Amino acid sequence: MYQRALQGKEKAWGPDHTSTLSIINNLGNLYANQGKLVKAEQMYQRALRGYENACGLEHALTLDAMYNLGKVFKQRCYAAAKLSASIAVLAYVKYLAGLCIKFPSARLALFDDVGRAFVWIGDDAKSAAAFAHQLALNSSAYNAYCNGCGTNLTVNTSRLVCRVCEDSDLCRSCFDKLESNGLGDVSSSCQGHKFLDLGGVSIGRSPSTDDAIYRVSVEEWLKDIAL
Repeated sequence: MYQRALQGKEKAWGPDHTSTLSIINNLGNLYANQGKLVKAEQMYQRALRGYENACGLEHALTLDAMYNLGKVFKQRCYAAAKLSASIAVLAYVKYLAGLCIKFPSARLALFDDVGRAFVWIGDDAKSAAAFAHQLALNSSAYNAYCNGCGTNLTVNTSRLVCRVCEDSDLCRSCFDKLESNGLGDVSSSCQGHKFLDLGGVSIGRSPSTDDAIYRVSVEEWLKDIAL
């Protein structure tokens, strides 16, 4: 259905019209929902390029396509990590870092994806750095919720990131319950898994740190990853 609609839009409006790009983005959604990540990535890449040219980098349509593409990169990181293919994971981390550089306004979410990817391959130092940069953008709050109790994860609640699951995080209280087999459904999905404890490694930016110096250090960190 989408393919027929796409052909019609391309014929009527051309390949770079926003109506055409909307169909392309929706095709990406369809492929992503079907687990066809290669095809989804191709559609999102095409939609993103088109929206950048038609609407600019900060337009809502551009950012929506960018977030969709970032989700696929994250999913491909996870799939590669499950196969112990660290080189493939790092390749997609580079793409995520590239999005961070190009779309600074999206870093709160993208730093989370980068941090998780490094967790999956056991690079705790770079994972902690990504989450620390996330904290610097959002004061004391992470862009995540506890899968046990649903609370917003902050420096005060601590954050423990599952090294095995794709999107599992726990606060300190729920992690302690998990350890004692008292966390119900979460216990069944994460029981026996190892976690990265950000309470001891993610250090938020000092308020006295010069903003300009900090921004430069973040850009250099991202460029090192994206190279």
